Amino acid sequence: MKYRLFIFVVLLALGAGLLQAQYDVDSLKQALEECRRRNDPLKEAEILKKLTVRFVANDSVQMRLYRRQLHELARRYPNNHHIQAIDAFIEAIMHHRKGEFKKAKEYYQKAESNYWRAGDSLQAAHMRMYVGNMQYELGEYARAVESFLEAQNIFEKADDKRGMGRVYKNLGNVYNDVGEYELARQYHEKSLEIDKESNDWVGVIISHNNLADAYRGLKQYDKALEHYQKYLDMAKQRGTRKGVSTVLRNMGEIYLLLQDYERAKVCFEEGWRVEQETNNNVAELSDFYLNIGRLYYHQKEYGKALTAAKGALQLAEAAQRQSLMMKANALLSDIYAKLGDYQKAYAYLRGYESIRDKVYPDDKRTEIFKMQLNYEEERRKKEAELRQKAEALATIEERQKQLILLLGGFVVFILIAAVVVIYIRYREKKKLLDILEDKSRELEAHRKEILEKNEELEAYQYVIERQNQELMKANKNLEEQVAERTHELRQSYKHLLRTKNDLDSFLYRASHDLKGPIARVLGLVNIALHDIEDPKALEYFSRIMHTAQEMDYILARLLTINNIINHEPVAEKIDWQHLIEDIFRSFDASLYKERLRWNLSVSKEAELWADVKLLRLAIENLIQNAIDYCERYQGVQVDIKILPRGQRYVHIHVIDHGMGIEEEIKDKVFDIFTKGTRSRGAGLGLYVVRLAMEHLGGHVHLKHTQAGYTEFLLSLPRVPSYMQHADSMPKTS
Repeated sequence: MKYRLFIFVVLLALGAGLLQAQYDVDSLKQALEECRRRNDPLKEAEILKKLTVRFVANDSVQMRLYRRQLHELARRYPNNHHIQAIDAFIEAIMHHRKGEFKKAKEYYQKAESNYWRAGDSLQAAHMRMYVGNMQYELGEYARAVESFLEAQNIFEKADDKRGMGRVYKNLGNVYNDVGEYELARQYHEKSLEIDKESNDWVGVIISHNNLADAYRGLKQYDKALEHYQKYLDMAKQRGTRKGVSTVLRNMGEIYLLLQDYERAKVCFEEGWRVEQETNNNVAELSDFYLNIGRLYYHQKEYGKALTAAKGALQLAEAAQRQSLMMKANALLSDIYAKLGDYQKAYAYLRGYESIRDKVYPDDKRTEIFKMQLNYEEERRKKEAELRQKAEALATIEERQKQLILLLGGFVVFILIAAVVVIYIRYREKKKLLDILEDKSRELEAHRKEILEKNEELEAYQYVIERQNQELMKANKNLEEQVAERTHELRQSYKHLLRTKNDLDSFLYRASHDLKGPIARVLGLVNIALHDIEDPKALEYFSRIMHTAQEMDYILARLLTINNIINHEPVAEKIDWQHLIEDIFRSFDASLYKERLRWNLSVSKEAELWADVKLLRLAIENLIQNAIDYCERYQGVQVDIKILPRGQRYVHIHVIDHGMGIEEEIKDKVFDIFTKGTRSRGAGLGLYVVRLAMEHLGGHVHLKHTQAGYTEFLLSLPRVPSYMQHADSMPKTS
């Protein structure tokens, strides 16, 4: 939540924020023309970089124009490492802005390599920091920390305060993500202090956001909201909307924790609007979907929560954001558990655990701590080596001085031989005493240093042991919860299986035990209609005949539903022309021959592999529905269009020109026994359509055409999941 804000604003600050104080677009264009007249390609590349970054936020035509010019300049000067580095840096920004972090990392590494070749270590350090940012986005925390520490070493040698401040920001973000919120707060406080000293308002605004995240982790929500509000106030004062959507989302998450759902909803909706108007970043939108789903979940609106959570998962998968995918799976598991669908709840729980184990292994935090300790130890060793070299040089200089004195003494040796001998002995004795005293002091200092290190190691050991105990306890609790959930899901599955078997047995008995009596009633009524002449009796028997036929029809439909449920689909290639003609031929042979008109349009690219029986049932019931909803004694017109939908799906549009479906039942038209006041059916046809489509791996939607007709859209995968033979698989381009 915080690192994306920091990365993107810093990138823009490097370009637009810092350049706007010195240049406007017109002056940059004039400078560009001057460079071209003077044939200064390096200066030209720098100005093209500034112009590209100036327009990168809105992906404008100007940005693409300057990007092409810079790329062409790099092509003309392949051996100029500065120009190659600038070109790679801009390419990295392009991929970074799109959320393509792996590609962006490659180009930042390329830019770093070229800056090293050009001898520009500071710019190389900045590129190394951006590489660390990309590793951080990809969940490679240990490598990210290693990159940040390498950059910090260069910034410290160059006394680059701003660079050090940015490294502190990044290290604070890492510790924040691994749960070390107090360490994260300390790093962000250092960064804020440096930013204020440097009058870097961009750095100050980012530090406020990062400090808010750290206080949020420490559960000090008042301070977190205070820093988030400072960010919003500064952004409004500076006239920028960069990162505003992220801050609003973070504030909404805090209000959600505090159960202030109204404020949370206001923050999420405003943040969503700002994100769409500025960056429209897929990962950020996924995070908004996730939080909106959580809000609805806490308000017990599980249907809305389910829709939002599925949207969040789709966007997270598109952005390849493992952490968001993990959170979306966890939310979906909780929602399905509340809805009583324990099979799906368990499936999403397993998805959550799979991603969690991959992204957050138990030893990640320990690895980061060890890396920083190794870095500090290495730095102390290098400082000790430098001190030893300095002492050795001082010793050499001292010996040179002594040699000069000895040579001078040799010249006057005859005159002051005795004095010189005494003096030399005295000097040597004093030197030995000084050396002994120095060694004693060094030994004492080493002893104190060793004692301090031992105390530090004991403290670290205690912290590590306590964290290990906490992790073991949390892992044990999680295993118990998973075992309990698994047992509940198994019991639910056994109950559902037993209920399904009872239902199958009931439908079978009903279809055979009731069909016989109904058939006998129909036979007796038919005889009575031929033998009885009394008008009243004839009317009663006609009604009995109609009622018995309805019962027979409903039993047949229920048996069809049971057959669909227990049917194992077998995929084969669909011959559309033959299938549709055969379906309408069956209606032509019935009572609808003179009333049914139809039209078929099939795309040559609409190839489909599916179960013919289930597909035929779905289309037959849609045609029967058109007949049931037509005006009595009028004709029925049905249009069928079969079109490809991308590489993976086929859409079947079934349009009837009848009187349409009432508005009040359109949302539940696919439910069992749902029918309109003008329908002459039993309310089972469209339920059969839905059931058949689910077994085919597709879905059905109700639509209305512009002319007011009823349109049903059947969406099916070209290659269903139940295909068993690889030889029958279609060849896709």
